[in-house]
Amino acid sequence: MRPWKTTAGGVTVRVRAQPGAGADVVAGIDARSRGEVSLKVRVRAPADKGKANAAVIETLARALRIAKSRLTLKSGATARTKLIAIAGDQAHLIAALERLAKDD
Repeated sequence: MRPWKTTAGGVTVRVRAQPGAGADVVAGIDARSRGEVSLKVRVRAPADKGKANAAVIETLARALRIAKSRLTLKSGATARTKLIAIAGDQAHLIAALERLAKDD
């Protein structure tokens, strides 16, 4: 099971954010005991006034090699688990997400 699905305009991905980490990095897949699967994104920014959310968007965009303007936080602004919409070609985005998932 993968933490993303295709949508009309691209892909949505479930992300598990870890604010206050030592580096800004996408760290593979996070599987929870309830069966929830997310893409792990560690960021140095604190969970304060949206700083971590902005860092998650920037880190994910950089890892996918796309403009951060193509990413939109759909839900989870105050939670560690977030849903992010990514606009673009589905096949290209899924291939890039698969590459990130293997960087575990």
